[in-house]
Amino acid sequence: MRRLCFLLLFFELPLLSFQTISSYTITAFVQFTVEDSTPPVIDHEEIKRISEITRIARVIATFRDEIQLSKVGIYYSSSPSAGFLKKEFSPQTTFYSMNVLIEKEIINPPTFYYRLMAFDGINYSYLPSSSSWFEVKVNRIEYFDISSSGGEIILYDGNSEDGELRLIYPKNVVDEDVRLKIEETSPFEFNVENDEFLWRNPVSVYSFQPDIDFKREIILEVPYQDVNDDGRVDDVNIEERNCQLFFFDGFEWRFCGGDLDSKKNIIRVRTDHLSIYGVFLLKKISKNLLKPKQKFISPGVKDGVNDEIVFDGLDDSNTEVKIFDLRGRMVKRIKGYPYKWDGRDKRGRLVEPGAYIYQYFHPLLDKRITGVVIVVR
Repeated sequence: MRRLCFLLLFFELPLLSFQTISSYTITAFVQFTVEDSTPPVIDHEEIKRISEITRIARVIATFRDEIQLSKVGIYYSSSPSAGFLKKEFSPQTTFYSMNVLIEKEIINPPTFYYRLMAFDGINYSYLPSSSSWFEVKVNRIEYFDISSSGGEIILYDGNSEDGELRLIYPKNVVDEDVRLKIEETSPFEFNVENDEFLWRNPVSVYSFQPDIDFKREIILEVPYQDVNDDGRVDDVNIEERNCQLFFFDGFEWRFCGGDLDSKKNIIRVRTDHLSIYGVFLLKKISKNLLKPKQKFISPGVKDGVNDEIVFDGLDDSNTEVKIFDLRGRMVKRIKGYPYKWDGRDKRGRLVEPGAYIYQYFHPLLDKRITGVVIVVR
């Protein structure tokens, strides 16, 4: 195709006389044509999945043209056969970056469809094509394989500008490959009456099945939503610095600790098990939250119940947990993650039944915590 172009030229010439010098201007129009057979270029990374719970879909793309972008846009729908919506822009430049957040009301399971378009005044470009669509699944459940060779699991949520649910695990965390089910659960399915929480519901919840106790620690990253990046959690309008990660032990929510990344909107924690994890909004970290919940342990029974005492919120600290008998003799010193005691002394032998005192400094409280646990057989 050809473009018809005009070039406006100005010439200024001197006009001489015997005693003065002046000038006059000649204006000329030059008409010529430029070949434009190259369509615009669209660069875009396809959305991999959209959460059925949050229903957030952020479409990011860049458009380029050698001469000029007249129009760019996106067409989208939950069912193209029933029609589609569109958002269009008129850059009138050679480069344009688009960042579009789709309305939640449009996103419905099981699939979201979209297509990108660019027009330079002569040539059209479409991605994926003028007759096809990007098809993105909208769900709350995904399945993954945990391999004994190590790896990474990512549950995408439709927003590439923040973090995702992520598991990073080394080799030999399991003896054989495990099929893992991850379900994103509605926060309103959990109503917690706790005066230490600013909001009775978690802001995000993920359930892992089966419950897994790993042979080694893994890294778990759990996201929360702050789409407009204003430092406040979406829907509840509470500052994200109050976000804390908890896990559900079958009876109550237990504090995890970890690090909050406000840029990625995630909480990152080390753990050696998977169950149900939720992000709650906490007023402050208290001694009641951090003190171990187990009052007694029965390590000799070997029934998988109350086999150990867990010291919560110490996943990434350099503190020491010391275990004493009632005579004041130290029977165990725990250095580094995981902070658990299985009722064995420093030589690996089961201790005698009775009461034992634990003592450690908790960096989140800047205080020493002391308590008693009963070992039974």
